[in-house]
Amino acid sequence: MALIRSFRDVPPGGWKYIQPETGVWFISDNYDDLIKKIEPHRSYKNLPLDTIHSDVQRQLCAGLTTTECQPEPGENYRPVKDLTTTLTTAKAISLTKSVAGILAEVASGRSALCDKTEAAARADICRRCPFNRSANLCSCSAVYKAIEAAIPKDRRYPDISVCAACGCSLQAKVNLPLGVIKASNSPEVVFPAWCWQHPDTPLNGAGTSDTTG
Repeated sequence: MALIRSFRDVPPGGWKYIQPETGVWFISDNYDDLIKKIEPHRSYKNLPLDTIHSDVQRQLCAGLTTTECQPEPGENYRPVKDLTTTLTTAKAISLTKSVAGILAEVASGRSALCDKTEAAARADICRRCPFNRSANLCSCSAVYKAIEAAIPKDRRYPDISVCAACGCSLQAKVNLPLGVIKASNSPEVVFPAWCWQHPDTPLNGAGTSDTTG
């Protein structure tokens, strides 16, 4: 990850942080006040206080650039590019084409979804991720709603919508087999270190299931 270069300059998007363990958002006008808001919440939830500064900066820098952040020693800093900032209906269709194709195969019985337990674990990570975006914020929301409508009702999870990192429907993606997801992801897409789609996270490695459960 990387760390903030200057605390005097407000980064694009402002000073904000979501606590991954609880899903609570904190927003402030300046960095010091942001930290002061997070500290009592962490204390109450018995979460570590000594890593607040590094945790906040690393999460912020995951979506910023080398203009605002400096790589940590020995790091190959590759920030997430927020695709939702430039989403159009045509681009949304292009990004979700592979997802729509596999959902059509599922509906016809030619393919299966991943295990439900795994899907729920993925959805929980997405729900607490700062790159989880609302489809209602873009003009292409109808595209994502159509994708989500193809998912069985017992496979739809609350409070997840669109992944800013890849531009895909999270409702669909959390349910797809890992092999399908890896094949559909563009090699240019960067996922944050905590994402289940990141190659170093447990849910993206051995032991994951590609069968319906």
